Amino acid sequence: MNIVEIVEKRKPPGILLLDKKGNIVSFNEQVLKIIPNFSKLPSVIKRLYNSAIKSITTSKEEKLVALLNKQKEIYSLRALILKDNNNNKNFYIMILIEEIAEKPIDFSKVKEKFKLTEREIQVLKLICDGFSNKKISDILYISEYTVKDHIKNIMKKLNVVSRNEIIALLLRNRT
Repeated sequence: MNIVEIVEKRKPPGILLLDKKGNIVSFNEQVLKIIPNFSKLPSVIKRLYNSAIKSITTSKEEKLVALLNKQKEIYSLRALILKDNNNNKNFYIMILIEEIAEKPIDFSKVKEKFKLTEREIQVLKLICDGFSNKKISDILYISEYTVKDHIKNIMKKLNVVSRNEIIALLLRNRT
């Protein structure tokens, strides 16, 4: 497949525009396909918005990226700060939501590469499926504290600090 075919098959990104108070100003049709009922913004978008606001107030250039896992589809979210050149107090936050092409993660290679236990792999798979700690504990019949311990161990072995970073690392290292 050549580059032109790849571009032609690519779905358009969802574009969500928020004002400086976090109110939705505009969105395109693709956002509704990705997040059908978004009268209440998903928490990952709220966190991304808050990070963007923080980067404005601290003047720190940050890479504002997150992942959203919906119905076995994974989306990349990026926050872009749109400032009015004439007035720095007037700005919008644009959230771009793009589907990540699905390519399965080889968990046996992940287990070997990062020296994870079988239980850590089970937890990791459930994290990738978007389950909460409570739901993981219910599925695996272990306490939430044990799930948290497994996640801490996984993060340490993968050298990451968040669930989003875990997923991003696994997606980047697929072969």
